[in-house]
Amino acid sequence: MELGRRVALGLGALLIGVFLGQSCAPGTIDFPDPNEARSAQEMEQRVREALSEPRAFPRAGALLRLFEGLSTENVAGVTRAFDAHTGPGDPVDLQLLLSAWVLLDPLSAVTAVQGWPDRARREIGMKIAVREWAATGDRLAATSFVETIADPVLRQVMWGPLVRGWALSGGREPALVFARRLWDQKSQVDVVDGYVRGVMQTDGLVAALEMARQGDPHAGNAFDQRLARVTLNLVGEKDPALAAGYFEELAGEGELPEWMGGVLDRLAWRWRSIHDPAAAMVWLRSLPDTPQRRKVLTTTAAEWAQQDLDGAWAWFGENVDTGGSGLLAVPDSAVLAGLVRRTVRTRPQDVTGWVQRLREEDDREVLQRAVAYYLAMQEMAIAETWIDGLGLPRPAAERLREAARRGAQARAKGEAKGEAPEPTPAP
Repeated sequence: MELGRRVALGLGALLIGVFLGQSCAPGTIDFPDPNEARSAQEMEQRVREALSEPRAFPRAGALLRLFEGLSTENVAGVTRAFDAHTGPGDPVDLQLLLSAWVLLDPLSAVTAVQGWPDRARREIGMKIAVREWAATGDRLAATSFVETIADPVLRQVMWGPLVRGWALSGGREPALVFARRLWDQKSQVDVVDGYVRGVMQTDGLVAALEMARQGDPHAGNAFDQRLARVTLNLVGEKDPALAAGYFEELAGEGELPEWMGGVLDRLAWRWRSIHDPAAAMVWLRSLPDTPQRRKVLTTTAAEWAQQDLDGAWAWFGENVDTGGSGLLAVPDSAVLAGLVRRTVRTRPQDVTGWVQRLREEDDREVLQRAVAYYLAMQEMAIAETWIDGLGLPRPAAERLREAARRGAQARAKGEAKGEAPEPTPAP
């Protein structure tokens, strides 16, 4: 434990110079004179009443007003009320208490939370308390305390909230230095998520991107790669278009590096699902062609069609050059594959012509079988006529006829049961 304290103080000493002249922590909070505040018994009763309120907003308002009168003498009454509360508990209620308590007496707060018997509640409480302690500006004291935590698992979990508190205190530059040191000295403990969230909260999305750009992830530094990846993911949740610019800087023209695996999928998912599927589609089509981009284009089109089938097809008709009858360009074919996948189950006749224009042979064969299957579920003769009109070699045509027979069988089983069949997609 003593060694841990020396390590923490050593880390702090290395950063003292960074702090000089950069103090921008939040101002102090004035709590009432203990002689004028509620007694512990009165506070306990009032907090019990507030916690019994089932509605979150009035409960939070009542707790906030009560905690403005928190004092070292009555905080014990508050904790007794929380311990006695029989409901499932709300993390927001806990955060209100610990945020106020840390401002009043941080060491007392974290020490008390550290002794809570319930491990899950203890971990949540410690994350809040450590983060809030560092956010007050007393970063070195908070760091020293984390080093003294005896439970190695709990101590490991605290580094992220601690770094977030450093960033929340208005010191994004020293927080970045501190995060790098922890990453290196603690065997790459994950502190990056806390850092990026803290910078985003205090300084905004653009500032988070600026901090990420200070690194060089392509040089192979694991911290810089993690920082770039987390920043892309978190900024992308709030503003996908802003994150897209940074993505293009990192991605270049070829395949994505291994450390960026999954970033494009997540960014595109957030953009199409929460924000604007049309804007996501336009951006994806503007990227250099790679197998990963084609896959994400197909998925984006399919999910958009699931949400708004007619709207997705309308966009396709307005933005894709569909003239002629030949194979579509690579990105357009990837979009079409997604639309066909979502359309074929309910409107197979609408895609009988489109499926022939898919450029990727694998997509074309799989979706031809799906069309044959679902056409036959409606009428076998329609499926047979369509297959005959394709002019395919005999083995390929026979594979489609087999898919059609399975569709007809599924329909027959459903009719025999007197219910509409639940079709199984053709392979």
